[in-house]
Amino acid sequence: MRHPVEPAVLSEIEQTARNAASYIRIRQHFLGNSLGIFGSVTVTDAEGLWKCFIELANRHDADGIQELLADDMTYFSPFMGPGQRDKMGMRSFQAGLYTAFPDLTYHVERVLSQGGVVMAECLVTGTHTGDLFGIPASNRNASVPVVFVLDIVEGKSANCHRTSTRLR
Repeated sequence: MRHPVEPAVLSEIEQTARNAASYIRIRQHFLGNSLGIFGSVTVTDAEGLWKCFIELANRHDADGIQELLADDMTYFSPFMGPGQRDKMGMRSFQAGLYTAFPDLTYHVERVLSQGGVVMAECLVTGTHTGDLFGIPASNRNASVPVVFVLDIVEGKSANCHRTSTRLR
């Protein structure tokens, strides 16, 4: 079932997706045609990893998500500082989100993949009932359009780029 999206939110999601698609094209230009540098991972493998990732995220299973990440992975999010961009930083960030939004849910709108790269548009929703990195609970509903770009190497996420527009 698709989650209904307001036209203004959909426009933001589409703009974010265009930015992520540009990122993929730039990576292709500099790193090789059709992203073949990512080894023998197939589109099915990359999409399968993404499906596992989002299922675990919706169950708030931080340990399970860690199993999908390469040990030396890099995580990019506009909400994180530079010292938090590794596997444990991602775990800490996710744990903070789950605490602040106990009903946090990722609604997947579209998934695109090529070689070892997966891009997914999501609408992330939840109710802010707990502390969010020092921000007290507001008890308000929030929805955030998010685009994830994952680089998959040897069946694990080596890089995860999370691009968001703004909290609603």
